[in-house]
Amino acid sequence: TWGITEANLASVQYQINSGEFKPLAKSLSGTVKILKSTFTSSGTYTVTFVVKDAVGLSAKKSVPIYIDVDAPVMQSVTVSPNTGENSPSKDTSPTISWSVKACGDVAKVEYSLDGGTYKTAGSAENGSYTLPDKSVVTAGKHTIAVRAIDKAGNVGPPKSAVYWLD
Repeated sequence: TWGITEANLASVQYQINSGEFKPLAKSLSGTVKILKSTFTSSGTYTVTFVVKDAVGLSAKKSVPIYIDVDAPVMQSVTVSPNTGENSPSKDTSPTISWSVKACGDVAKVEYSLDGGTYKTAGSAENGSYTLPDKSVVTAGKHTIAVRAIDKAGNVGPPKSAVYWLD
């Protein structure tokens, strides 16, 4: 976001790090929306604004911004009770437990049962959640996928655990 007090404004431009200057609307104030795809890696970037007036005088202001493009990584997922094809459970509301690689910015953890819609399970890097009663009702093998989403909106790849119901 920028604000300018120059009455004879000729141009406003911005630059990311040492990239090409790009024009902005010739306005005394505004907001720049930079696509996330502009950034190739997480880190601190410098955005520089340059304004010029009608007689050629210019002013420059730089600001650092931090960009997060890295998705959280699910390290492990387990389901309880522990089951197998030869030892299924009658419990229709198993508990999932997870561990996300430490990143400090997990916004939420979601689960999906047998490829269904993802639902919120929690927001901790390490946690557990008991599925609502009668979530699993069909006998046989069920897959529970768990993924993490960080505060920047990056969605990590899911990790799955298998649950067998009798």
